[in-house]
Order: sequence, then C-alpha cells, then structure tokens
Amino acid sequence: MFKHILTATDGSELSQRGVEMATRLAMAFGAKLTIVAASELRMGVVAAEGYIQPDDFTRMRDVSLKQEREHLAEAGALARRIGLPEALLRTVQCDETDPADAIVHKAASLGCDLIVMSSRGRRGLTKLVLGSQTAEVLAGTQVPVLVVR
Repeated sequence: MFKHILTATDGSELSQRGVEMATRLAMAFGAKLTIVAASELRMGVVAAEGYIQPDDFTRMRDVSLKQEREHLAEAGALARRIGLPEALLRTVQCDETDPADAIVHKAASLGCDLIVMSSRGRRGLTKLVLGSQTAEVLAGTQVPVLVVR
C-alpha cells in the first residue's frame, strides 16, 4: 500500500514514537523510510540573524546543526534496532528553516506517499500560543498524514 514513508525527528521522546510507528509501517509494507530533521531551534537561530554578532550566530547555527545530526543518528539507530533493513532507510538533514515547510517539501520532492508525525494533542490556548508543526504539515501537504500520540 505505501512505498515511501517520511517521518521527522527533533530528538524528543515523542518524536521517537513517530519514528517507531513509521519504522513498523515501513517494515509491514516493505516501504522505504526517510527520517528528516529540521528543528525549531535552527529556525530561531536563523530568525536571530542580524540581531546577534556574526560569530555568535555561526556558533549557534553550528550547534543546532550538530544536534540535528545527532537526532538523525539516534532515529536511524532506532529504526535499525526495530529491524528495518539499511537499504530501506534514509536520513536527511533539511536545509529549510521552518520544520513544517521542510517536512512538506521533502515529502513532495521524494515522492513519499505517507507522512508519520507525532503530536502532543494540545488544545485551546496552549495550542494557539505554542503552535503545532503537525497541524501545519496537515494544512500544507497533499500527502496523507498519520498522527501518532
């Protein structure tokens, strides 16, 4: 049914649940799995450009990129521990600054037919104030999205 599944990680325990579900689905369908990392932290760092010293900006961006690489390595290791063959696994560090846009763009450009994301299930004012990457992906993609809680 599904041939290429995309999921995202930010290194949190919650995103690991999404990676685990995406991995199990990929194994069940013999599908490829792409895990992407595009953090809100880097988005904040990019937004700060021009407001902080160039050296500080570069240092903050480098730390954020390193954290994304670590999150991808952890998510990839989880997928392999669950049993996904290496040939079906791909990790991608996104260049886009907004995580939701990066996920939507990557899913479209790679021809993914399912996006798996985790969500905290916030409601009301908390959701309004904090926003939701999952909600933004749902609103911005034509690809089916499975939300894991």
